[in-house]
Amino acid sequence: MILGILAAILFSGNVANDFPGGACMSDTSVPDVGLPSDFPSSQISGFDIKAVCYSYDTSNDTLYVGLQTYNDANGQAVIFGDADGDGNASSPSTTLVDLLGNDLADLGGGEYVTVAIDLNKDNTPDLVAGVNNTTSLSGFQAVAGNASPDNNPFLAPLARFYGAAIAGVSATVPFFPSSTKPHLEFSISGISNVNGYASLDFANPDSSFRFYVSAGSIDDDGIAEDYFPNSATAMSQAKLMKAVAFKDVDGDTINDFLDTDNDNDGICDLIEKNLVSYDTNGNCILSASEAAASGKDSDGDGDIDTNDAGIAYPDTDGDGTADYLDTDSDADGISDASEKGSGTTPRDSDSDGIYDFRETDSDGDGLADNIEDADKDGTLDSNETDPTKFDSDGDGLCDGTTVVFSCTGSEKAKGTDPRKVDTDGDGLCDGSIVVSPCFNSEGNLKTDPLVSNIVTTSGSRVIPTPTGTQSTGSGTNATTSPILGGDVDTSQGPVRLQGSGCSVVGGSGSLSMLFWWLFLLFSVGFVPKVWGVNADLYRNSSDGLGFFTLESEEPLKKREFSLGLSQHIVNRPIELGTTRTGASLDGVVNYFYVWQFWGAYGLFENLDLGINFPVSLVTQIEDVNSSQERNGSSVGDIRLNAKWELFRKVALLSYLQIPSGNTDDFFGEGSITGGLKAIADTDLGAHQIGVNLGVNARGKESVVSSGITLLEVGPSMTWSLGWRWLFDRNHQWYLASNFWGQTDFQGVATSPSEWDWGLQKRWEEGMEGSLGMGFGIGKGYGAPTYRIILGLSYVPERKAHGSSFDKLRMSGHGEPLKTGHGEPLKTGHGEPLKTGHGEPVEPQAKLEGKEIVILQPVHFETNRAVIRPQSYPILNSVANLLKQNQTILKIRIEGHTDNEGPDRLNLRLSQERAEAVKAYLVKQGITDSRLQTRGWGESHPQVLNASDFNKAKNRRVEFHVMEVEK
Repeated sequence: MILGILAAILFSGNVANDFPGGACMSDTSVPDVGLPSDFPSSQISGFDIKAVCYSYDTSNDTLYVGLQTYNDANGQAVIFGDADGDGNASSPSTTLVDLLGNDLADLGGGEYVTVAIDLNKDNTPDLVAGVNNTTSLSGFQAVAGNASPDNNPFLAPLARFYGAAIAGVSATVPFFPSSTKPHLEFSISGISNVNGYASLDFANPDSSFRFYVSAGSIDDDGIAEDYFPNSATAMSQAKLMKAVAFKDVDGDTINDFLDTDNDNDGICDLIEKNLVSYDTNGNCILSASEAAASGKDSDGDGDIDTNDAGIAYPDTDGDGTADYLDTDSDADGISDASEKGSGTTPRDSDSDGIYDFRETDSDGDGLADNIEDADKDGTLDSNETDPTKFDSDGDGLCDGTTVVFSCTGSEKAKGTDPRKVDTDGDGLCDGSIVVSPCFNSEGNLKTDPLVSNIVTTSGSRVIPTPTGTQSTGSGTNATTSPILGGDVDTSQGPVRLQGSGCSVVGGSGSLSMLFWWLFLLFSVGFVPKVWGVNADLYRNSSDGLGFFTLESEEPLKKREFSLGLSQHIVNRPIELGTTRTGASLDGVVNYFYVWQFWGAYGLFENLDLGINFPVSLVTQIEDVNSSQERNGSSVGDIRLNAKWELFRKVALLSYLQIPSGNTDDFFGEGSITGGLKAIADTDLGAHQIGVNLGVNARGKESVVSSGITLLEVGPSMTWSLGWRWLFDRNHQWYLASNFWGQTDFQGVATSPSEWDWGLQKRWEEGMEGSLGMGFGIGKGYGAPTYRIILGLSYVPERKAHGSSFDKLRMSGHGEPLKTGHGEPLKTGHGEPLKTGHGEPVEPQAKLEGKEIVILQPVHFETNRAVIRPQSYPILNSVANLLKQNQTILKIRIEGHTDNEGPDRLNLRLSQERAEAVKAYLVKQGITDSRLQTRGWGESHPQVLNASDFNKAKNRRVEFHVMEVEK
């Protein structure tokens, strides 16, 4: 209905805000009608109409009109009737007086406003509405256009041409124009009654409507106003406006300028007209400015239609009805509404750039849409194939005669049922893709999809050996060799599963690893048999305190937690290759696109627990018994971790893997596995070096195809060596490298290794980001051609371990700090601290500008954020100062260290000590909200750390005033 339009027409006195943009036509004539050539260009006439806005509501037969005048030099709207635009409608400006012009008060005695409508373009207005020569808009009326005496259609503004009001037609003005309501707005009701018109043609009003508007004065010789000085100039001086705002092509009572879907098929008209690219704000309506920018509005009416620029809108089926008015654009019997899909943009099933509603074969499978959707109702019935999918049953065979995209053949050619994945019901899918309830496919096994290929013996199902062979040699010496997956030649020697990393020389074992073998043999007895192989061996550091796969010996502190999300793109971690040379023959796992979600929690000061859950969003597999690729997503094994810090720099990590992974995609072990790692690391200034050594306890498993053992895995030793360098202290940038892998000492294929390296960035809030690259080393299974690593995590700062960088704060000469009398500071039993002579110690904190200066440093326990009692008087003095100065709303407590010891430990300790000082002040009665903390570590020294004296200066706590009461 038209309610949406009416709701937008408020009649508030500001036409620009009240009418929708598509309903307005601008007066672009230059110079404007009635302005004398010597009228100053800086002046604006109140009757100089800027735009005419109009909208017709068919539901109540009412025409809404707004006449908008220009703004003055200050951007204020000129009052309608203010001839010189000086903001005063009751008297003329000096400029207008000099030009012998009048500025009659309000609508003065000789002023007029007229709207003339010629409904049939016979040059005779069928309706005239306005006020002729009056001082009040109360005289506004609608009258017959062919009024006496001389029937001149454009002299109606003069008093003698206003006749009696037409029966059933009336005009209404809701208010008189004023400084707060500067424009003229009115409505005309009963317009369809004019001259016997029972209804109006709104489908193409440009061919049946002419709309004229004029306003001005008859008393001042037309100076500075739109005017009709005489009948000879009347025609040229009236404004002819096209009736585009009346258009309603589909007759749904919504004018076209607000109707975005004229055939009501749910598809935006601009899409069906191929004009959507000009719709810059995406509302499916072209505004006047968007129409002008398109270059396809030749007559400047603010509208693009078939009368402009010779445009012919698309007509897909050539039936003479443009698509935007055609409910079945491709004439396939299925409505456009059914073929558009559910999204905002129409559906394009075969991604050929042509929308389905314009294609008779939307999915490109060789079957027409009206054949696949036999009853043409737009819904998929049990006896129909899907016209939006070239492979309705998802078995790898296209529905029709045309083989497109990933199909390996067509159901039509093979005689199979495109609605069933397993036509012969033998448990093997017809094509190359295995989907439920199939357990394999005819395409993989090269068997006949119309003949049952399952032999049942003693309740077991036996799948025939693949029939593919490859000839070698020629003539009588020609032989055939079995082909794995139909495309791997095994005639040149043994074939194995392996990784795709760069080649290295393999080894076969070492007596020096006897200890590890004994451990493995012991642990295997407690681990069930494994029924799968996991090709993605990468696991993030269990709690984020390490980097890449390297674990740090430090656990999270009690009640601390860490969280992380990382993604890995892993290229070709499993392939078929020759056992002798390692040469690549064919891919098996072409790539994983893995997201790992992990988190950890500090249970005790020396123990944290963690979880790691990988998901491969996209996995591309070519099974060892198939030459066809398949895509899917996979869930990996969940790993539970526990890390125990035995003593400083050494820890043990144990883990248990739950078999939640997809073994068919080489992304899960298939049974519970476990392992143990010994961890050691150390800090050398800005460098951190770590080593992990452990075992992965699991049963043995073999991958066999066509009678060939391709891979046999079992328990293994795991190892990792890493290095990280803080090369930008101020911005916390790290460069990291990690070399890691595992081996069972049986050969290259079962000994994968990898080198990862990249950048890490830490933010002060505890957030860390990482970007890295990895390369497989050797041909061990799971060693990829490359790995791309991207991660984001929250990890608390690491704690200090008591290195020599944080000795007890001493004076420059290594002696304890003393009072001015030479006596050491000491605490009493609730009494004020005094000097050795019994005199009270002077206040030890004072306010200097925006800093609270303390006269003695704050002392802490060695390597801890525990304040020594001797510093209580100092902090008591700070607390007293804050109590006495309530106008100080907020201070920041800052902790600083010297440059001895690892930067990250310094940063952590400085923050903890600032927090300890805050906690002490809160206990002394200072409101928590007045105190902020910040640890800077060694990044803000007062002096160069060139001597013990200077380092003592740099080890400090500072108090800065951040906010005071105004």
